[in-house]
Amino acid sequence: MLEKLRENFDQMVVYKNLKDMSFLRSLKLPSFLRDWVLKRFEDEDGAFDTDELLEFVSIYMPRKEEWMSIKTRIISDYERIKLLTKITIDISVKTGEISFELPEFGLQSKETLIEPNVWENVKDELVSGKDIWGLVGYRPPDDSAKPKIFGKIMLTDFQSFCPYETDLDFYKDVRTEFSMSEWLDILLGAIDYNADGYTGDNAEINKRAMLQRLLPFVEKI
Repeated sequence: MLEKLRENFDQMVVYKNLKDMSFLRSLKLPSFLRDWVLKRFEDEDGAFDTDELLEFVSIYMPRKEEWMSIKTRIISDYERIKLLTKITIDISVKTGEISFELPEFGLQSKETLIEPNVWENVKDELVSGKDIWGLVGYRPPDDSAKPKIFGKIMLTDFQSFCPYETDLDFYKDVRTEFSMSEWLDILLGAIDYNADGYTGDNAEINKRAMLQRLLPFVEKI
């Protein structure tokens, strides 16, 4: 089955050994992001360097509890920090000032700024992106300016992050290469369920019932 998956899905296959990747649960990454990280670091047999992977996650996908430390590096050390996180944009109707929020870290728009030249360069991708690479810096306060300029955390650059594109025609074509039983197992594996855990005479019925629970989410999309 593994070779058949690789033959039909090529680079899309992510080898997931539930025992080896159990430590990733503590990182609380969204499943699509966890799979992207695994694919980035594992070899064709699913082996990866745990320390190397954890270092990458620690640098670019820190936990909310680490925000105060990150904030100190930005404000006190004038360090530019690159993060992979959700971002939302806000444009003030009153002033036209463009700001952003990092909801994962509780950073609010009143504390942030996107300067006009940066906005012009990245606005098209920024308003369409969901999860992005953002380079965050700091503008210090200027007490001599009239009116006074307050310090702001700035988005100084970013790269849109979209690891996957959905091509329904591709999936329709590749579906013909697998039996219904195999396809059910593939779908369950894609959402982190162990198809081998469904046993007995009603195994296929139970698999279908599990997948039917996802239909409301598919319809919503």
